[in-house]
Amino acid sequence: MIEQKVDISGLPCDAELERLVLGAALSAADAPQIVHDNLEVEAFALAKHQRIRGVIGDLLDEGVRVDRVTVAERLQRLGQLESVGGLSYIVSLDDGLPQIVAIEDYVERVRAISVARRAILTINRAVDDILGAQDVASVQRASEMLSALSAEADKRRTSGLAPIGEFLQSYEGGIDGFLAGDREPGVSSPWPSLNACLHGLERGTLTVIGASSGMGKSQMALQWAIHAARSGVNTAIFSLEMQTAELWRRAVALEYGDSPDAVRRNRVRTMAPIAALDALPVAISQEMSQTIGSLKANVRRANRRRQLGLVVVDYLQLIEARGTSRVEAVGAISRGLKMLAREAGAPVLALSQINREAEKEDEPPRLSALRESGSIGQDADNVVFLHQSKQHRGAMFDQRCPMPCELIVAKQRNGPVGAKIPMIWNYNLARLDEHPGKLS
Repeated sequence: MIEQKVDISGLPCDAELERLVLGAALSAADAPQIVHDNLEVEAFALAKHQRIRGVIGDLLDEGVRVDRVTVAERLQRLGQLESVGGLSYIVSLDDGLPQIVAIEDYVERVRAISVARRAILTINRAVDDILGAQDVASVQRASEMLSALSAEADKRRTSGLAPIGEFLQSYEGGIDGFLAGDREPGVSSPWPSLNACLHGLERGTLTVIGASSGMGKSQMALQWAIHAARSGVNTAIFSLEMQTAELWRRAVALEYGDSPDAVRRNRVRTMAPIAALDALPVAISQEMSQTIGSLKANVRRANRRRQLGLVVVDYLQLIEARGTSRVEAVGAISRGLKMLAREAGAPVLALSQINREAEKEDEPPRLSALRESGSIGQDADNVVFLHQSKQHRGAMFDQRCPMPCELIVAKQRNGPVGAKIPMIWNYNLARLDEHPGKLS
């Protein structure tokens, strides 16, 4: 939560309207999400209102009901309840609120006042800059600042329904860029055949890798992440299953070209791959307990330092969420990951286990095999299964030799489905490679 630490005296501000908007958010069913989607923390002028708005967003991200009680409890836990006026102020937020509230109109008025306030602050900074520097560069900077503010205001105003002409005005690259499609390539995988199917992971998309427990999906995701980092993609890995040390050990083994066991037995010779990994733009979270809200917060913090190009989550069913049933909770998680991808402006690669019924079958898994919720398959832009026949699955644990398996493209929104890519699971090297021929 970010507070606006500027002097707003003499600037446009409607504290009463801000109070009513927050009061509506604590009393009307759909209002919290409307406020969250349309008003950032900085849109509120008063610091106490910024704190309350920030808590509303945190609770929504965590899937917690937003009302007077939950907001007051969270502020109390943060040590901020008294700074916003105490419980009595929280209770009084909706005093004078009409029975029928046009929340969208209230929100738009607060947003308009916020834009005006920011415009004045921006102009003042531009004037100070010009007066201080008195050169052409300062004038150019002022022009850029005002253009950015205008573009943001236009983007807010046209963020709803729009005909194609209005949409194309705001599309990067204009009509040529729209007709040419996304020129920026997606995040490629280490496997050329899979790249030929998916054409890389595009920004704002959710890709799910599904597999049975112990099949190697974590290693597959790690290979993908390290490959992306080698390509210069800023990558973040959130592992809710493996210890951070084990993941780094496997990453060193990938760089070293040997097994994780070899890394344990020969520390001296692994200094070079450790140095190579340290130079890559890849980081692994040391927190094994995550909610959608905490994931979003971690990604936002990472984006402030450098824009992430890939987010890996291992694995989906271990994210904490509330719900009346496990199906509802997992559905909230998959929707949250989809929103995370869009908000972060980066592809999210999430792992998922498949259900026990699918594990017992020897047939390739379908979207319905994703464990605990059909929402995963609905929310995902791409779904890839890592599959191995029962015969080879049993042999993989009995023999320390390469075993055949396959990647199945079960879903992709912008391309064909059903492709089966022959792969080899190299047990000794703990890595997945393309099969040179066909599966037997």
